[in-house]
Amino acid sequence: SGESTAPGEGLPGTGDTGEVVTPPAIDQPGETEAPKDGVQTVDKIHTDQILKDKYGIDVNHLDAKSVLLLASLFHIFANEANLGADVNGNIAVGILNSNVDFGTRGDSINLTKGDIYYIQQLNTGLQSGSFRNELFNHVIFGKDVNVEIINGQVYVNGNHMVNLKPEEVFKDGAGTNYIDFPALFQRLLNAAGFYASQEESAGVIKDFSDMNDRFIDVSNAVPKDNVIYVNIPFEYLNAPQPIKIYGLSSKVNGPTVVINVIGMPAGSEVSIHTQVKLYYDDEKNNHVNPGESHAHPNHILWNFGDSAAHIVIQSGHFMGSILAPNATITANVNVDGNIIANIVNIKGGESHKWD
Repeated sequence: SGESTAPGEGLPGTGDTGEVVTPPAIDQPGETEAPKDGVQTVDKIHTDQILKDKYGIDVNHLDAKSVLLLASLFHIFANEANLGADVNGNIAVGILNSNVDFGTRGDSINLTKGDIYYIQQLNTGLQSGSFRNELFNHVIFGKDVNVEIINGQVYVNGNHMVNLKPEEVFKDGAGTNYIDFPALFQRLLNAAGFYASQEESAGVIKDFSDMNDRFIDVSNAVPKDNVIYVNIPFEYLNAPQPIKIYGLSSKVNGPTVVINVIGMPAGSEVSIHTQVKLYYDDEKNNHVNPGESHAHPNHILWNFGDSAAHIVIQSGHFMGSILAPNATITANVNVDGNIIANIVNIKGGESHKWD
């Protein structure tokens, strides 16, 4: 999703003066010399100089300005992820269970060309073809994951990772976690609440009266801090007919459209059946298709607020990023965008990175 300024404590924003808040200068590079097993250590993501020096990624800027904070860097950001179908993207997870390979292929307008990963705990052996981004991988494992460099090859929990180079692999430093999941999830929950509290933007047109022509048009919507807010009752996502979203900007820094999903059922499991169709600029005939490559930037964020439901995406295809910090997301069909949730299950279709 695009950058925004959403004022509020712990939220992306510029502060009262409108000036960008710059984090204090970091003197320490954040890395230490490689121990005897050849695996380097790294401290927190905010002080990871490799990201800035080698890959040109300003994590502190993103963490202050992106609608998804630093979680915007990851296709899947979750306390726990269970991957059972193709995942075309990178992940940051507290606990990973995976029986598929993963990594970004294709050519999309993402925040990074290569992939950054953080896998704190690993419950299963990784598939040898994982980390399949051909440009670069920057991979950090938690201290309890067994990572070895043997004859210049990388082994994780005994499995040879054919796509990883020794210099791409790191472990948590002593007493640190690369990402503090509890703290960041609290900030994401605060952000979700802040977005949900905003009034719908002036100029938004929406019509759900014709079940076969349900649409939202943001062509003339008035952004606030480069964000357009739209409210949509969950019941409309439960119906199988498409929802069309018109007037998205093809400019990389165009407005982010935050769709606040309201009226979430109290039940423990809810289903999404609708097909989301996105239309850019003044095109009314060509919607964006799901896939590993996207010619347009992702400017859609579906905000499920503080809901703790199990949200099952059942049919069609779901386009745009998902913010559901308390929820479980189970994808049985294609999902394109960032997926941020307490637990993420990829069971069917494919999921595609589209920041």
